[in-house]
Amino acid sequence: MHRSGWRVALLALCFAVFARTAPLRAQDASQAPLAEPAAAEPTAAEATAAEATAAEATAAEATAAASEGLVAGAEEWRAGRRAAAEQHWRAALDRGPSGAVRGALYYNLGNAAWHRDRALEAVGWYSMALPLAPREPDLLDNLDLARREAGLAPRDRGDLASTFERYLTTWTEAEARWLALLGLLPLAVALLGEALRGGAGWRMTALATLLIAVLAALPLWHHERRDGRDLGLVVAPTGARLAAEPGALAPGASAQGPLAEAGSEVERIDSLPDWVRVRTESGQRGWIPAPEFFALRR
Repeated sequence: MHRSGWRVALLALCFAVFARTAPLRAQDASQAPLAEPAAAEPTAAEATAAEATAAEATAAEATAAASEGLVAGAEEWRAGRRAAAEQHWRAALDRGPSGAVRGALYYNLGNAAWHRDRALEAVGWYSMALPLAPREPDLLDNLDLARREAGLAPRDRGDLASTFERYLTTWTEAEARWLALLGLLPLAVALLGEALRGGAGWRMTALATLLIAVLAALPLWHHERRDGRDLGLVVAPTGARLAAEPGALAPGASAQGPLAEAGSEVERIDSLPDWVRVRTESGQRGWIPAPEFFALRR
């Protein structure tokens, strides 16, 4: 945009901000006051704030109760009562905790699955904990061990694609939001400099900072993309055959059907009590038995 165009845009932005923040005009003094003060009904903003406060209180209570279950399960685990510990952790997870407590429950349930010789299920639990604690050494080691035991390829294959994936997944969602915001700051400075000063130097700076902003926003995009999909893990040791209809997997009936490989991520697009319709990464669709699908969103 021409330098004068940038100035016009900045002036328009300033006017818009001023218009939104200008004080309201006082009421006409000649207007007669009400004989009795009317009961003030809550505005939409106040109602929304009240609902948000109530939701935060409920979430805090759920997290506190789940934390107690986390500790109780740990005590059972140390006493050698692993089944009782897992019951405590599952009950705590059903309370809907958030943050570190949820991540710790995922991690502990992964350990419980590992000790029951269910490596693929352990991979699922560890994978759910990863976005909440992406740099936790014990979690990363256990996930790699479970993947190796399940016969899956390592997460980090040492190539460029693995390096890029590691960059996307090394941030929590909150950290990714801050990273995206910080990436916008140099871009804003460069655009302001190009608008006020112009010149090839400022244009090149704006292009460079645009690239930085895009790279900084990619981890947040990765979180948003995964959060918007109902993903699951195929936990059948030999993979899951995709059936055209639920119940069509009679012995030998679909031996030639597409195979969702063990440990692969699939997206749930429909479900019945005993069946789940999934879409594989290659786009194939079909029904698999519900026990062969490990939901990665709970």
